[in-house]
Amino acid sequence: MSDEQHSHIQDESFFLNALFELENILLGDGDFNTICTKFLEQLMGTLLVSKGGILLLDPNSYELKLHLHSGLPQDQLAVEVTQSLFETMVMQGEEIYIIENPPAQLTHFFQKNDNKLKILDSHIWVPLFLRGSVFGFISLGKKYMDQEYTANDLKILNITARIIALSFQNQVLFDSMRRQQTDQTKLTREIQAIQAMSFVLKIIPGLDELLDTVLTQALKLLNVQSGLIFQIQPHNPLLKVAVSEGISDENLQNSRVSRNNSALLTCFQHRRGVILNNHNDRRLNKLTKADHLLAAPIFSGKELFAIIVMAERDAAFEKEQYEELDLQLLSLLCRQAGLAIENYNSYQDVSKHAHRQQFLIDNMATGILTTTVLGEIDSVNDAMLSLLSCEKEDILNSHFHTIFSEDPHILDLIQQAQISEKSLHEHFTICHAISHDTPVNISASPLRNGDNNVHGVVVTLDEVRNENNLKEIFRNKVHSEALHELVEGEIPVKLDGAAGKATILYCQMNNLPEIIEALNADATFRYVNHFLEKANRIILDAKGMWNKTDPEAMMAAFGMPFTRDDDAERALRTAIEIMAMVTAENELLEQQGIPLLDVSIGVATGEVVAGGAGASVKNQYLVLGDTVSISRHLCETAKADEILVCPSTRGRLQGNFKFDRLRKTRVRQLGTQIEIYRYSGEKQ
Repeated sequence: MSDEQHSHIQDESFFLNALFELENILLGDGDFNTICTKFLEQLMGTLLVSKGGILLLDPNSYELKLHLHSGLPQDQLAVEVTQSLFETMVMQGEEIYIIENPPAQLTHFFQKNDNKLKILDSHIWVPLFLRGSVFGFISLGKKYMDQEYTANDLKILNITARIIALSFQNQVLFDSMRRQQTDQTKLTREIQAIQAMSFVLKIIPGLDELLDTVLTQALKLLNVQSGLIFQIQPHNPLLKVAVSEGISDENLQNSRVSRNNSALLTCFQHRRGVILNNHNDRRLNKLTKADHLLAAPIFSGKELFAIIVMAERDAAFEKEQYEELDLQLLSLLCRQAGLAIENYNSYQDVSKHAHRQQFLIDNMATGILTTTVLGEIDSVNDAMLSLLSCEKEDILNSHFHTIFSEDPHILDLIQQAQISEKSLHEHFTICHAISHDTPVNISASPLRNGDNNVHGVVVTLDEVRNENNLKEIFRNKVHSEALHELVEGEIPVKLDGAAGKATILYCQMNNLPEIIEALNADATFRYVNHFLEKANRIILDAKGMWNKTDPEAMMAAFGMPFTRDDDAERALRTAIEIMAMVTAENELLEQQGIPLLDVSIGVATGEVVAGGAGASVKNQYLVLGDTVSISRHLCETAKADEILVCPSTRGRLQGNFKFDRLRKTRVRQLGTQIEIYRYSGEKQ
């Protein structure tokens, strides 16, 4: 079990409490900037970050300006953003940027502003989105003691970004109301209404209770006696009345309203509220018994979730008809209600995940034990007891030195994990506590409490059995479905060696020296890894087996250990897709003034041998033979953007694809000449 998984389970209530504390700050008194500063400081304290700030986009100068900060040495700082770069940020969506490893399209931007990022102490940027557009970022530094941001941290940041985005929008709307209204009594009512709406940031026990609270609050804010919330049903044209107030059961039972209701079309088609004074809709009139209605949509994310309808005004209210200000207030409440629904769903996901993880820990095949800060074992699962061949009472309260007395390397691993407060791993090592010839994978990670203090170590042991170490060997080298087939034995694999036919794809980046000369070390590796990762994903999706060869090259096997009738075709289509990806990447790189990708590919089909290889444990699966040498030679012979194939590959595919015959070439490794063909397109 990883440190992140354990922390996720142990600190669930800690993170939920942290969100409640953040909510209380937004409910507090004070001007907007003071509240947001407190909010930022509380967020940083929750995540154990010492420096952070909020940058807002100035639409006139296209600069990200430091709006407020905590722990930074400079009050005023601006980062220039071009129109095209801003559009790229919008396309990235709500992706959180890790500054040391940003998206490829933004690499040049972060490199250009490296000095300013150092002043900000930026490690992670969280985009602030509203109505599909970026208007700023939360910038945070590294966590204390260089701890990694966990999955829970990222969920907190996503929720926080939405809260702050809506808070800024509320401020804009509030300022607009202040300018529009001069009547002091009405202004006081607006202020109270906006403050009251912050209730939706709370966690409600269930969705029905949440919707009921939303309706109650709306009725109270607008001085309305009756109203209801229609919930959208995915596969049903009728709107479901989720909650109602002041409407008789008879009216609810006898009236049906559909998505095609003409009075509510504005909510569906234009995604905004509508004032329905003196409306003549027969169905709504039958349901609400009100001449004047006010309706607004509630969105959860981008999806329309519900429509809230305000009906009969309170008898004591001065006006029966609804005004534009009423619609603004209801729309504001609906936006925050949508945030509450998203938060509710997020918390449900977190809670379900935590329970599921705890169940898995108790039942997983990996052996797990935890120790106290003094090294005494305080918990152990059944898998660990089985591996160590002992009973629970024999191991609980014993010191881990007693259990692993014959394994000094394991004792050192556990001690170093506690001292360094980092997760440490060792693969394919022998654990004498189990036997003298059983290889295992072992990890030791610091165990933290709700205050993030280390109070022990969690140790995991996973036995690696000869034929059953397939998961380790093929992890990240084959598609997840193929990995499942291997592990479950649906595809037989002989690690001792087997002969068969396969199509080999060899791909390399030809201009690595030019890239190294143009970029610094960090940027070079980001550049290369970005290309390799994208090409790797294409190979895995095509059910090929990926294998890294050189810093700038990769190989994929189609046929070993997964022999299929269309191996050659899948290999060629993979090559075509990689070249299409390269073309798209080069269009972006050209805009940033970065060296373009120069990629060539060779594809060869023929006999190969494959099997497990390794010093003490067969921990690699290698494909060898003349076919591998031919594919590499074709790749090295090909020019930029060319795909060269051998005669055997061309013979299998010429019915569906076009090839140009080129000169013969001598394969130096084999000492023979072969004909080569260049892929030129698909036949119609």
